[in-house]
Amino acid sequence: MKSEKKLNSYYLYFVNVIKKNSFNDEEILRELKDKFPDIHGEFITEIGRHYEFKSIIIPIEDGICYAIPLQTPDEILLENNIIESMGERLINSEHKWVLPPFIENYNVVKLMETEHGIKAEKLLGSIYNPFYIARQLLGTYQKIPEFVSHILLINEAVESFFSKHTASSITLLLTIIEGISREYCENNNIHFDNIGSTDAFKAVIRNRKQVWRDKVLFQIYKVKKFLKLPKDYYDETFLRRIDEGMDLLISYENYGIDYLYKSNSEHPLNRHSILHGVNKEYYTPTNFYRLFSCLEVLAFSISLNPFYYSADDFDEYKNLGQKFIKTIHFSENNAEA
Repeated sequence: MKSEKKLNSYYLYFVNVIKKNSFNDEEILRELKDKFPDIHGEFITEIGRHYEFKSIIIPIEDGICYAIPLQTPDEILLENNIIESMGERLINSEHKWVLPPFIENYNVVKLMETEHGIKAEKLLGSIYNPFYIARQLLGTYQKIPEFVSHILLINEAVESFFSKHTASSITLLLTIIEGISREYCENNNIHFDNIGSTDAFKAVIRNRKQVWRDKVLFQIYKVKKFLKLPKDYYDETFLRRIDEGMDLLISYENYGIDYLYKSNSEHPLNRHSILHGVNKEYYTPTNFYRLFSCLEVLAFSISLNPFYYSADDFDEYKNLGQKFIKTIHFSENNAEA
């Protein structure tokens, strides 16, 4: 609390006094030092990841600094012509989709520009193709302990989908996602309510948002300093618009709360209506892809690694991808027979 008051006093003086004058960087630091002679080692540098903004840095203890941006959040967004994030655009589109990680942004844009229905379903099938999923199973997911312990179930859900058993693949994925979330909380001493179906999901996202914000987004890597900013800069709408990682996490959180786990939601992919037998038309390829996207975001949420990993054994990866393709062809031939 004491440190927050001190940061707030620096911030208010900057906003109400210094910012109203046309000072250069050197003059800004001198004015601040004159008002607060107890500060030492202050400097001005760029912070942020996708969008950088100049900030006053004030060291307070080993590895931790205060950061006071020279622009307000609105000014930063305006300067960079940011109106909404990719995740906001996708959830507000007719697709109402979680922002997926590990795929190229042009595919996300292409999805938003594609009419919901058969065309979008074909596009998603080309994105989440058998070899993409094989790579994730044998590469990316193998780096995450909670995914490794569920890998056989994930593989079974995928096999079920490629075998045209879409209903069973979706219900299995729902339980896998919940199981991974619970296991991660238990492995990392993150408190959650064991009774409810959504609390583990919320606990994981709440924890990972804070870790990403404090230890990834707001860090000066060159000098290994973690930053504390005024609370105005912790607004989640602002954070998701300046950083893709925050956008991924908040997109998943909003999708889960508003659609996937909301008890009275009419969204076509809703856990409550599916597992309670109310929704009898949920078994569509589009819903499988939706849920697989959620599994992907959960992988990013736990690992906080935006990059995918290839399989260690290329032949194993190739064989698994070909096996999935044979399963698809076998199912299609049976359907025609």
